[in-house]
This record gives sequence, structure tokens and C-alpha cells, in this order.
Amino acid sequence: MIEEKRSFWSTYVFSPIKRNKDTYSYIKDDIYQEIICDNESVFEQELKNFQEEITFVSRAGDETYQPAVSLSEEKKNLKEALKNDRKSMGMSVLMLAVYFYLAFGVEDDIGFGQLRIVLLLFSLPPFARTIQKLIQLKNLEKGTEHTLLENVQFHYWLNQGSFQIVWLLPVILAICFVGQLIAGYEDAIALFGLVKPIDDGSSLYRLISAAFIHGSIMHVFFNASFLLSISSTFLKMASYGRLMLTFLVTAVIGSLFSLLLYPETTSVGASGGILGVYGFILAIALKNKDIIPSDFKLGLFINIGFIAILGLGAIEIIDNGAHLGGFLSGLGIGMFYSKESLLARIKMLHVRDTAQHEKYMAEMAAAPLDKPELSEDAPPTLR
Repeated sequence: MIEEKRSFWSTYVFSPIKRNKDTYSYIKDDIYQEIICDNESVFEQELKNFQEEITFVSRAGDETYQPAVSLSEEKKNLKEALKNDRKSMGMSVLMLAVYFYLAFGVEDDIGFGQLRIVLLLFSLPPFARTIQKLIQLKNLEKGTEHTLLENVQFHYWLNQGSFQIVWLLPVILAICFVGQLIAGYEDAIALFGLVKPIDDGSSLYRLISAAFIHGSIMHVFFNASFLLSISSTFLKMASYGRLMLTFLVTAVIGSLFSLLLYPETTSVGASGGILGVYGFILAIALKNKDIIPSDFKLGLFINIGFIAILGLGAIEIIDNGAHLGGFLSGLGIGMFYSKESLLARIKMLHVRDTAQHEKYMAEMAAAPLDKPELSEDAPPTLR
């Protein structure tokens, strides 16, 4: 346990108060279950067997729980995970072999574009996860337990609470796709897609409408999934209004890049706006190195790299111009987002959840020591 130095994120990580000064315990944050140990040796043994990502522990004399972190244990876990990853790499290698055969071993592969995307979507993530773990292990070798604690607390804070409004944009994409099918698939693309060239001002609406039209159910599914995932992160750092503005502006700039780099092909899809959201968050992370841990930036680079490789792997059917334009414009917009705005957002969310959390802590403090589980209506700040 780390007590010498206080992490910035420890202020914003809600953790329950200790039940009794003579009690050793930890909490399973995923199911609100507190585990009571009656002596330290039992506690240490239980902790060794505990496999959850984050463990909050309390020892005699502590007033609150803190994340229990150990460099040696984390290194050991990462090495074990890397060994286990080898077992799943065989299928990924096989799918990549099929991809390269379709890409370079077949004379006319235009009909295999969708299949190649599927192969990349399912073969690249295992490699990406392995690379991420290798870099994390290297960072741990030169890091400290305080650095590890900051990473744990930040990621725990990032996953506290939820925003139902985060579903709005993905649902709009889904509704537009259903409307596209009802109105006529090809007709909708002809009316609202980025059909090139744009010769007059009456067609400028296509710069934004193309972001809400998609080429297939797989296309809209993966775009909506990526957007849902990255929007949840965005809303922890900036408002929903800024999310919408970033998505729309970067989608338009992505369309302009598409006009410039792919002047003869019709383009549809929300990828430009999605990459713009990624770029915005990456800019915040790069500007605030003293607040945002390196593991978070690593995850962003891995995801952006995955999208880039996917685009290059099926270059004949993916609009990399829109990807590039959306990402660069999002990066530029994010550079204007001040540290003061980020801190104000963090503090605002903290205040919003404080009342709910205090009610939860009072319930926990008053509960009998032999009660294994907390109330089912415990707040979403501990999940």
C-alpha cells in the first residue's frame, strides 16, 4: 500500500470508509462486496488469491480504503498474461495469412474487401493487446509504485459513473441506417452521401450528411461501437456539447480531406468524426502529462494505430482521407482545450457524485460487520 505520496487522482477516486479499526478488509468493486479478514496474515493470503483488476484495501489505523498496488505483483501478472496470450495468437496468425493471401495472392480481389476488413478486425486486436502489455511491462521496469497507484486510480476514476446521453449519437447513426434501408439503400447514398465532385453550393450539405450514411450493417455497427466507447471517455473530460461540436466539425473537415485525396469516389460513414474525437482526447492527454497517466496515452495510440492499419489494409474501400482529416482536426481542436477547463470538468463531476457517495459510505459504516454484501442500490461511483 502507498502512503508516502498522495496521487492527484486519489481526491477523485471514491472509496468506502473502513468498517472497524481492527478489521482488515478489501472490496470487490464490481459487485459491491466487502471481504472481511480477521487478521493480517489471512488478509495477505486472500489478496494473493484475488484476481480482480482493482482491489481496495484497509489496514488497522486507516480511515479509508486505498487501492493496493505492487510493482512485483503487477510485473508477475503481466508476464503470466503474455504467456497466456501465446495460446490465442495461432488463430490470429492464421487469419492474417488468409488476409495476405486475399490481398496479394489473388489477382482480382475487389470482391474480398469486406472479408479482408473482417479478418483484420479479428486478427489485429490480439497483437495490439500483446504490444500494449509489453510496453506496460517495460514501463513498470523503470517506474515506481506511486506511478502504478496513479494509473490505477485514474482508470478507476475514468470508469466511475455513467452518462446515458452517450448513447444518443450511436442511436442516431442506427436510426439513420434504418431510414436508409427503408428509403432505398442506393437512393439514400445518392441523396446524402459524399458524391464527388461537388460542383455547386447546393450540394455542400453532403459534407456533413455523409457522416450519417453507411455502406453496410457491419460498417454502421463498428462505427457506432467505436463512437460509444470513445464518447464515454470524452464525457469524463469535456461536456456533451463539446463532443457534438467536435464530432460535427471534424466530420466536415474529414469530408474536405476526402474531396482532396479521393476526388472520384463516393464516401459515406462517421469515421472522420470518430477519429476527430480520438484526436481531441489524445491532445488533452499529451497536453496534461502531469495529470493523465502514460498507460492511458498508450491505449489511445494503440487504438488509433489499429484504425490506421485497418484503413491501409483495405485501402480500396476505406476513405483514409476522411480518417486523416478528422484525426488532425480533432487533434488541433483539442490543443485549444485548456488545463483549467479539464480541471473544472473533473471537479464538477466529483461534486455531482459526492452526495450519492456520502450516502453510500454512511450505509457501509452503519452495516453489521458480518453482512457480506452492500445494498443493491449502491451508487454507480463504485462499480
